[in-house]
Amino acid sequence: MNPREPDSDDPPAGAERVDDTVDSPVSEVSDFLAKLLPFKKLDTEILRLIRTSMSDRRFEPGELLMKQGDPGTSLMVVADGDVEIGVDEEGGRYVLKRAHAGEVLGEMALLTNEPRSASVRAVSAVRAW
Repeated sequence: MNPREPDSDDPPAGAERVDDTVDSPVSEVSDFLAKLLPFKKLDTEILRLIRTSMSDRRFEPGELLMKQGDPGTSLMVVADGDVEIGVDEEGGRYVLKRAHAGEVLGEMALLTNEPRSASVRAVSAVRAW
């Protein structure tokens, strides 16, 4: 989802294959989003509009969802699976946290227009919007 430049949003790292995009029913995604912060207080129609800007992506364990240093042109919502958020610094990789279904990722880079400060890698099979 990219409110600034909807036509120029590049797919996230690891999602280049056509078969990574899967359509999900609008109601399924809208119902899921309605339970999460920051979407919880939004009107149903707003949630439907947000859904029209989202793609359903699948990632295998080890695949990158987001790469540290890349432009923050989108955010993701983890629908299923686990991911690790980590940084590459001084020749090593440091895991900051593990995220699960229902967590929103990449929103800060999107809002600040800064490069991504961390990478997000699938730990298990992941489905994300």
